[in-house]
Amino acid sequence: MAPELVPIVLAVFGVVILLCVLMIVGAVKIRKKRAGVAAAAPGAPTVQIPSDPRLRFGPALAAMYARSEWHRTRGAKRTLTAEQCYFGYGCVLPQNDLRAALARDWGVRDAASARQQIAAGLQAIEAQTGSGGEGGRALSADSAAELAFDLGRVANLVRWSGSAGYLQLAEAQDASADLGARAATAFGSWESFGEQYVNGLRAHSRSGNRTFEQATAWLLSDAESPWRQLPWPAAA
Repeated sequence: MAPELVPIVLAVFGVVILLCVLMIVGAVKIRKKRAGVAAAAPGAPTVQIPSDPRLRFGPALAAMYARSEWHRTRGAKRTLTAEQCYFGYGCVLPQNDLRAALARDWGVRDAASARQQIAAGLQAIEAQTGSGGEGGRALSADSAAELAFDLGRVANLVRWSGSAGYLQLAEAQDASADLGARAATAFGSWESFGEQYVNGLRAHSRSGNRTFEQATAWLLSDAESPWRQLPWPAAA
């Protein structure tokens, strides 16, 4: 190598090393930021599940999805309890898988899109049940199935969004309270809700339902299931 090229080569080498160091530092900061968000999320292992049945009821509407995930990850090392998944906003799926599912199923990729989709879901459910009032809106069999299916799905969207760190705890609880109030008015028991959810599930898809049907059957029949442990509330 010509002597006059040595400084140039050293300078280029130094720039490459500097860029590599900056990239590593940036990656570490992003990882720490994501870890901090996850630790503060409503579905984090450190978040205590409320004892108030009213705060447990809304999240429990999505228990068929939580049950399916719990069954799929059996044997895996879990940092969450079953209670945190059934009565809170915990999800035992790996964070990468959870965020991929949110993007695939709901188009949710961040806090803004999570809030947008939840608001749209709540608005659609309000349209089905009416704006409130004594007894709510009378539902046909098909309408009841559609409503139960939507209540379960949107409740699970709230749970997933909370576990992914896209919602604050208060936001998740507010959405769950709204869903719970709608469910309590439209249905009179877990049996009624569960039966109509399965009917709605079958109406939307003729295949791939077995996991959720089995989860719903377990929730309704097993004495240790969250639905059997949590009384259905009286309509407000």
